[in-house]
Amino acid sequence: MQLCALDTDDKLVFATTAVKHTDYFCLECNKVVRVRSGFHRQAHFYHLQPNQACRQNGKGMTHLLLQNYLKNCFPEGEVQLECRFDVISRIADVVWIPEKLIFEIQCSPITAAEVAARNADYASLGYQVIWILHESRYNHNRMTAAEDLLRAWPHFFSDMDETGCGTIYDQYSVHQKGMRKLRLTKAVLHAFTPRKLQKPHEWHHLKQQLPEGLFRRAQKWNIIFPGDHIDRCLQQDESSLLLLKSFSEEENALQGNTQLLSKPLLQGIQEGYRRWIGRPYRALLRLWLERACR
Repeated sequence: MQLCALDTDDKLVFATTAVKHTDYFCLECNKVVRVRSGFHRQAHFYHLQPNQACRQNGKGMTHLLLQNYLKNCFPEGEVQLECRFDVISRIADVVWIPEKLIFEIQCSPITAAEVAARNADYASLGYQVIWILHESRYNHNRMTAAEDLLRAWPHFFSDMDETGCGTIYDQYSVHQKGMRKLRLTKAVLHAFTPRKLQKPHEWHHLKQQLPEGLFRRAQKWNIIFPGDHIDRCLQQDESSLLLLKSFSEEENALQGNTQLLSKPLLQGIQEGYRRWIGRPYRALLRLWLERACR
């Protein structure tokens, strides 16, 4: 399903204004699409002949609702959905044109390589990508490769369902070997008007208040949104500061336990190697050399 298509004059048409039983053309694969809608159904385009290779065809209702949700967060006329970038052969989900921000919504699996490629392609045109990952696939105990890569890039999560109920939220977690071990509570974003972290006193305050991992995230992202964990810290939200302090203590304790356990574990591996592999190998080598020298 998709919200936008092209008419016969190659002009962008939204599903809410499209005429039923009229042929339009998919933004990505250029195949014929038509609009459908109803009292309990969001207006959207569908392919007359399903095309599984088309990314637009694979979008579900939750994806469409998140696109509309983000569109309504910005001033009218400043946002474009399904924005084509022909020079890089990309179609962005939501583009906030004046601020050169792109919001990519991900409800289905995606590889780390594709995430990196999209970030690089949009960056080549001067756009920054903010990823919105749906918790039906992401923010589970085991991290995906894409999530591991996105630790260095701005991203948030959503729990929105197919009726439009839900939020977009910030989630910070401590992980080891691809597993989430500790999580901060969800911080719901109040708005999507970001700002850069530039003032020296803000960095000093964050260094004093944030857990080490969250401070490293602030350094990499260098951007905050109203309501995220870093913004709440800067706003001196008492409950958030207490939570961050407690979380920082748990994080330090977890890292300390890991360090204590890692040395004996390494020693055990080394001893096992010497006993079960090293010694038998040396004995066989010695026997072979003795026979060869006779």
